[in-house]
Amino acid sequence: PLASAHVRAEREDDAAVFSTVDTDAEGIARFASLAPGRWVLRADADGAAPAGGVWRVPSSETPTLTVRAAGRVGGIVLAPDGTPADGAEVAIVGSGIWPERLASAGVDGRFSLEGVPPGVYEVSARHGSARAEPRRGLTVEAGARIVLSFALSDGAALAGIVVDGASGEPVADARVRASTEVLAL
Repeated sequence: PLASAHVRAEREDDAAVFSTVDTDAEGIARFASLAPGRWVLRADADGAAPAGGVWRVPSSETPTLTVRAAGRVGGIVLAPDGTPADGAEVAIVGSGIWPERLASAGVDGRFSLEGVPPGVYEVSARHGSARAEPRRGLTVEAGARIVLSFALSDGAALAGIVVDGASGEPVADARVRASTEVLAL
């Protein structure tokens, strides 16, 4: 049982109707009165990844939410000139976080992403047009503390002409996509 976890119950059909409580010493969240219907339950606790589920009121079953120890991904982002990148945006996305979660680097270039559920992630950093090589396949274990450093570099400009393969004539309004992804055969 986890004491002092924060539990939120919100109506499945109307998120504006909600109630929040903290669990007691036995890890029990006691809601005084929830109207009949389906409720989305979400539990948050320090150092743990959030847990959730849907519960129907009334029900003869007692809902159980299991929170897992979460990891932390932190580190520093440096600007192209080697100074701390104040305000750089760091993004994490992967098996336990979708859509991406963002954090901003402070004046010292440091960032922290707390409550990262165990899983496999991609972490990237950017500031204006400057980008850093993303870290792909980063495995975060329960309770892990991972430290990364990113060195931003100025983005490159790309220009070219799209031509028709048969005639060699320029193609108007062609869509061009630039990607760092590589297809494996």
